[in-house]
Amino acid sequence: ECFKILGLQRGEARVLNRQAWVARRKQRFERAEELLEAAIALLDEGDDQFAYALLVLGSVRFDQQRWQEAIAIEQKALVLWDAIGDQRMQAWIYTNLGNAYWWSKDLEQAATHLHAALTLFDKVDDPVHRAVAAMNLGGVYIDLNQPQTALIHFKEAEGTFRSSQEQLRLAHIYNNIG
Repeated sequence: ECFKILGLQRGEARVLNRQAWVARRKQRFERAEELLEAAIALLDEGDDQFAYALLVLGSVRFDQQRWQEAIAIEQKALVLWDAIGDQRMQAWIYTNLGNAYWWSKDLEQAATHLHAALTLFDKVDDPVHRAVAAMNLGGVYIDLNQPQTALIHFKEAEGTFRSSQEQLRLAHIYNNIG
């Protein structure tokens, strides 16, 4: 409300995007979409908050198991993050794309995108999300019937999850290793 009163549309859009992320996490998808529409209406397409809105919308489509829509939206977001030059967010998008391809059973594309995420995460300081990408890549390699390669990625992620006290993800890693 303060951003609206002050006429700071970008700030208002940023808050709407974060509210949409929370609504998405609560599986209130319609509310998330309403918030994203309101945010997008306030932004130029070149703004990083516009790209963030697409990231959230792609995540909503992923949660709804609408894999092809998630892929299409995340690809648009990737183009924007690339133009902005934010490698960390590009890595997040590559992770999201990898997951959507994985769930849509396109394992080669999943592996390609998750490897791209790891390459970018190596350039930025985001060890937890790098470990998430490695864990997911391990899952793809399980589905590709390459358990030894999967173990390499699971072990890679294990240390990060242990040191950052990511207990739930650490449990996932141990389950996958088992």
